[in-house]
Parts: sequence; structure tokens; C-alpha cells
Amino acid sequence: IQIAFDLERKASYDREYGFALTSKGVEVWCWYGPKSDMAAIKAQVRRSGKVTVYEVAIPWRILAPMSPAVGRVCGFSLVVMDADGGAWQGGVEWSSGIMGGKDPLQFGVLALLQHASPQAVEQVRRTVGATEFVSVRGSDHLLLRVGDKWVDVTSVCDPQLVPQRPLT
Repeated sequence: IQIAFDLERKASYDREYGFALTSKGVEVWCWYGPKSDMAAIKAQVRRSGKVTVYEVAIPWRILAPMSPAVGRVCGFSLVVMDADGGAWQGGVEWSSGIMGGKDPLQFGVLALLQHASPQAVEQVRRTVGATEFVSVRGSDHLLLRVGDKWVDVTSVCDPQLVPQRPLT
């Protein structure tokens, strides 16, 4: 898995991290950003049959100037690669900007929302210049249209370190 951030949405490739379950165990990489903070990033991987679950906790201080404030937005991309046995077989992205070349202009928008209240939706909509939005009932997903693209903006309910239970 690879994740990348444009922390202030200034077309800057600020952080990129990778996580993988290898024969050595869980490995964490940093391609962009301060490598001195790598020990603070916690990752664990569980595999059950054909299902693999990754849990990653990145302290907010590593993502500065991004902060856990409601309404904050950043550019974000996530790639899930398929490389079982070491041979790359492809991948799938949540927004572009990693696999086809490092390009933060292709990143999606990640917005921190306490709840998808009408006020929070409007604040995010204005911030990213969205012209329409759709809230998906029963989930923490909010779809915003920015220009001709629909962007899936995921809510974060607890603006603290995610996940809420400690990783071991």
C-alpha cells in the first residue's frame, strides 16, 4: 500500500509512505518526507485467507502543517498494489497521482469532518470549490463534485490518532 499527501493543496508532493507484509514481517517505507520520524509510524497487517487488512497510525506531528481540525483539507492518494510472491501484478488507486507518475495535481481531496452535518459539508464544499455534493446515508462517505470530477471525501469522526485503539 502506498499513500501520498499534498498537505496544503499547493501542488506539492509532501509525503509518501509505503506499507507491506513481506517475508521479514510488516515493513514501512518513506519516499517523501522526514525519515527521522519513521519509528513513530505504527503499522500492522492481518491476513485471513484471501483477505488482508492493513492498519496504519501516523501521528499528526508528522503530517504538519496538516492538523486534526474539522474542515481541514489536503490532497491525498492511496494505491493498493498486488505483488504477491514479489511479482507486481497491478494496483488500484483512490484518486490518481502515484502509479502513473508522481503528480499531486491528480490527488483527491481528503477532508476532516466530525460529522457530515450541513455546515461541515458547506465548509468543505466552499474550500475545495465543489459545485455539488452527495452524502451517502449510513456511511462516512461524502461525494463532492469539483469541476468535472466526483471526489469521495471520507469523514474522520475522532480528530485524534487513528485508529482509536493502540497498535501493538
